[in-house]
Formats: sequence, structure tokens, C-alpha cells
Amino acid sequence: MMSRRHLPRIATLAASLLLAAVIGLVAAWLCLPYFHRQQQLGRLASSDLTERRRGLSHLVRHAGTDPALLAGSWTLLRRADTDLFVQIVAALGRAGQWRRPPAPDDLYLRWLNMLANDGDAEARILAAQRAIELRDSMQQPNVAALLGRLLEDETADVRYNALITVAELAAISSHGKPFGVLALAATRDPNSDVARHATIFARLLGLAEDGVGSGIVTRQIPHKLPDLPENLRPFLINDDPAVRDLACVVAVDRYQGAVLDDFVASLLNDFNDRAKMCGAVTAGLTGVQSELLSQKQDAEDVWTVKQVYRLGLWMQGRWPGGEALAGQLVAKAQMPRTTVLLTMLHADRVAALDYLLNPRGQPRFDLIDLLGRRRWWLVLRRYLPSTAPPLAIDAKQYVAPDQIDVLRNWHLVNRHRMASP
Repeated sequence: MMSRRHLPRIATLAASLLLAAVIGLVAAWLCLPYFHRQQQLGRLASSDLTERRRGLSHLVRHAGTDPALLAGSWTLLRRADTDLFVQIVAALGRAGQWRRPPAPDDLYLRWLNMLANDGDAEARILAAQRAIELRDSMQQPNVAALLGRLLEDETADVRYNALITVAELAAISSHGKPFGVLALAATRDPNSDVARHATIFARLLGLAEDGVGSGIVTRQIPHKLPDLPENLRPFLINDDPAVRDLACVVAVDRYQGAVLDDFVASLLNDFNDRAKMCGAVTAGLTGVQSELLSQKQDAEDVWTVKQVYRLGLWMQGRWPGGEALAGQLVAKAQMPRTTVLLTMLHADRVAALDYLLNPRGQPRFDLIDLLGRRRWWLVLRRYLPSTAPPLAIDAKQYVAPDQIDVLRNWHLVNRHRMASP
């Protein structure tokens, strides 16, 4: 029979073994993600295409939520051949992770150089556009060399997109001098349109003193608000939202105190939907009738009017998420788009100017028509700094295309100043 005095020792041993087993299981459980991650990274580098596809699929699904997997992909990219590099970059793009940051500068520059050497002009245009993402990089000399090559491309659209990036980097980079040199050299581009834009940029950046041919209006152009009749109602219910916007701006300049309160209240209580929207915008511009505006928003059943009420509350700082709402509404055809832009200018000037002028792409509005014939320049200029180039609008409300280009290019090289606190 076993002696009773050995039982405690056996019990201790059993407890130790149980504890060791538990620790082992926990350690194995903790290490499983590591081993699984290493397996997936190994699949990415596999010569077996089926295995590689599995690794790429895993990367698409998990790169955004697994920092260690993302870091492992950077390591793998540094030793990848061209085919594997392109495949991993494509997977990271689908995962929303191929951007700066988090992509390391050297890998991003390698990708840009691959695009710049591509036979497809669209790929080279993409290289010119995405180079702006290295604005804060230590790779600035290499970025300048890349853009210099693109400025000598055989395709004018490639050269134009490279010029746009060069001009912006010349304005914002702490090492902007090489980019300024490139912009100045582009004034001799064989394509007259590219050369004209380069001339505008050179003048805006202070690289050239002579504004001849740049389209820049150097004299101050007086732009008084129109002398609208005392009764603004016909303008506040006009078919054209640009006219209604201008009437709101005139009302803000014309009325104050109790008169302004009564004016906004009368619009919010009106039966005409256009008048109600003008009431919301004027309330947003002035901060008056907040409670009435909130009540009207709650009760309104017309979708378009309700959205403008919400934008008015956003202008007053009383509608969280208004920025996202405005960004969605400004693209909708059923909305008074210029009115949405006016609310954006009041609450988020840079985002509004980005959308209106779109200096890196095609304008979303006919700016000659909007700023000239429809007189929306008189609304816009209220939100521009005094350094913005004025528009010379003739008696027929015509504004020259060159002046629109100047305004768009001015915004490109100055938007960072407006965005700074």
C-alpha cells in the first residue's frame, strides 16, 4: 500500500504538470497568430501561383487590421521582383493601404518610377498626380528628378499633370526650390497651353516678375454688391439658386438686429420652399433664429428643404456631421448645388473651394457662366483672402477663361495657407 506521506508530493507534482499544460496551451494560442501570419507572408513569396493567390487574398482582407502583417508586406516588397511587387501593391491598394502614409517612402517612390516608365500615358499621368503624396518625404531630390522626367514626356497631358504637382510642391515643400526651377522651365513647353499654365504658376509663385501673357489681373477691380430693390422676395424665390444665394448675401449686408431677426423668421415661416431654404441659409450666415430653424427642421417633410435646414444648423455649429452631409449633397442634381457650396464656404472654406475650383482636375461647374453671367463671383469673393486674384467682369457679365485658370491655379498653390490654423 502506498504511504500516505507521499500524497502531498504527488499532488504538488500533478498541480505543476497541470499548470505547465495550461501555460503551454496559452503560449500556443498566443503564438498561433504569429505562425499563421508567417505562413501567409510565405505564401506571398511562393513560386506556386495558387499559394501566392491565397496569400494575396489574405493580405486584401487583413492588411487594414493587422499592423504586423502590413509591416511584413513592406519587408517583402523591398526584396520583391517586379511582378511580385506589382501584385502586392495591387492587393494593398484593394485593402486601402497603398497610400502615403502608411507606405514607406522608398517603396512608394519605386512604384512611382515604375509608373513613370510605363508605356501607357495614363500610368505616367497617375505617377505625376500621386507624386504629391511624397510632399513631406525625405526623398524630395528623387521626387524632383522623377517629375523632371515627366515634364519632358512626349505626351502633353503627362507634362501638364507633372506641372500641377511641381507647382504645388514648390509652394508647400520646405525644399521647394528645385520644384520652382522646374516650373519656370516649363514656361518654355512646346505646348502653348502647358506653357501658359506654367507662366501663371511662375508669376503666382513669385518666380517671374512679368505677368504679360499670364492672364493675371494686377489692378484691383471693384465688385460692389448689386443694388437690388428693397423687396428681395422676387430674388429669394428665383428659379436659379445662384440668384437666391446672392440675395441672401445682400440681405446679410442690408439687415441687422431686430430687422434681421424678423426677416429670417418670415422666410422660415413662408409657404414657398425656395424662401424657406433662403431663410435657413441666412440664419446660418448670421447665427440668428436658431431655435426656430431647429423646429422647422424637425417638422419639414420636403426632403430638399429639410437638408438645407440641416446645413443651416451646421453653419451655426449645431448639426454634427454636417461636413459629410454637405459633401454628399453638393453632388446631387436635385439639390440647389450652389447653395450647398455657399454653406460649405461658410463652414469649411477649403473643402468648398477644392470642390468648386478643383484645380487638380476638370471643373465641376461652368465657371465662366457661374462666376460671370450668374454673378456668383459676388458670393465667392466674400470668402477669399485679399491676396486672391480678382476677376475682371465686363458689362455683359463675361469673364475671360484665362482669369478662371488664374483663380484655379492660385487656389492650388495657396490652399495650404487657408487650411493652416
